[in-house]
Amino acid sequence: TLDTTFLIGTGANASVYALQYDTLGRIYVGGNFTLFNADTANRIIRLNSTGTNDYGFNIGFSSTGGFNTTVVKIVVQNDQKILIGGGFTTYKAVATNKLVRVNTDGTKDLTFTTGTGPNNTVNAILILPDNSVVIGGAFTAYNAVTKNRVARLNSNGALITTFAANIANGAVNDVAYVGNGLLIGGTFTTANTVSKGRIAYLDTAGVLDEVNFFTGQGGAYSTINQFLVDYNVRGVYAVGDFAVYGYNVYNRLVRLYNSSLVLTKNPTVLCPGAIAKVYFDRRGTYNSGNVFTVQLSDANGNFSNASNIGAQASSSTGADSITAYYPNNLPAGTKYRVRIISSNPADKSTVQTLPSEISLTFNESLMTIGGKQVSKFTLHDPKHHVMKLGALKVTGPTISAKVLDQS
Repeated sequence: TLDTTFLIGTGANASVYALQYDTLGRIYVGGNFTLFNADTANRIIRLNSTGTNDYGFNIGFSSTGGFNTTVVKIVVQNDQKILIGGGFTTYKAVATNKLVRVNTDGTKDLTFTTGTGPNNTVNAILILPDNSVVIGGAFTAYNAVTKNRVARLNSNGALITTFAANIANGAVNDVAYVGNGLLIGGTFTTANTVSKGRIAYLDTAGVLDEVNFFTGQGGAYSTINQFLVDYNVRGVYAVGDFAVYGYNVYNRLVRLYNSSLVLTKNPTVLCPGAIAKVYFDRRGTYNSGNVFTVQLSDANGNFSNASNIGAQASSSTGADSITAYYPNNLPAGTKYRVRIISSNPADKSTVQTLPSEISLTFNESLMTIGGKQVSKFTLHDPKHHVMKLGALKVTGPTISAKVLDQS
C-alpha cells in the first residue's frame, strides 16, 4: 500500500534514474530533473527519511548548482561518501567529467581525482571488498588511457592500469560482484573479443572467466539493464529489453545461478590412484539421456585437456555425488582443480581446487610406540607412494603440512 507519510510534495520534474540510501536512512535521488518539490535541484538531491528535501546536502540550489546533465548511478561508500556517475561534465559549475565523489555535506571530495575521467557516460559503479572501484558505461578511455566500457580504479580514483583494456564492444549498463568476479551486462556482443550475448563474467583483472560462472549458450538477445544478486539462492536476476535468453523465451527477466551445478563439499587431497566422491547440487531441468561427468584439470588448473574421472547418467535435480577415480600416473602438481559438467543441456559447475595441505591429529597412544616417542613418520598415498610434505606446523596434537608432491 502507498505510504502516505513519505511526503515529496511535487517531486521531480523529469526522469529519476538512481536511488540510494545511507546508514541514517537518508535517500539520494539522481536523474535528469532540475526541480524537486519546487526547489532548484539539478539532477541530484538528498531527502530525509520522511521525503522532505535535506538541505544539509548542499548541492548548490541554484541554476549553476548540481550537475549540468544526467546522473545515472549513485553509490554510498561505507564511510558515507557518495560516488556519482552519469553523462555530466560539471558539478557546481566546476569541470567534473562523468564521475565524482562528494562528501556528505555536498562538497566535492578532492582526494578522489580522476584526471580527465571517462570520455563517455558512466552507467555502473561497484565497490569491491578491497575498496577499489569498478565502473561500467559507454566510455572507451579513462584519463586518456584506453579502457573499453569497464575500468577498475583505486579508492583515490587513480586508474588500475593492469586491469584489462578491451572488455566490451558496446555499452555496459551494470556490474555486479558475484563469487569472486565481475558480472557485466549491457548492449555489447563481445567481451575480451569473445562473442557474448550482452552478458559476461570477468575475474577481477578483467579477464573473461567462463569456468566459475557460465552465462549459458547465447546469452540475452537484447539489452541487459540491471542485475540483482540474491545471496539466499546463490543466484542473479537480470532485467532488460530481451525476450529470449539462451535460446529460450524469457520476457525481460531471468534468474541465473552462479552455475546450475554447484560443488557442495571440498574434495580430499589429491592422491594418484585414489577413489573419492565428488558432491554436488543440481538445479533447473536436465533432459533424458543427460550425463554428469567429473573432470580433473591438468597440473596447472587448466581444463582445456581435462581428464574425465567419473560419470553418472541422470536427469534428476538436487544433491548427489559421483565416485571419481584419480589416475595412477598423474604428473606432480598442486594446482589441480575439479568440476562437473552436464551433457543435456550442456553446463559447467563451479570449480574447486584440490587441497594441497593435509593435517593429522594424534592422541597420546599414537605418539608412542613401545613406550618410545615417535619422532618421524612418512605418509603414503593409496598406491604406497611416499608423499613429500613441506614444513610441518604443529598446533597442539595436530600436525599439518603442504603436500608438495607424490613420488
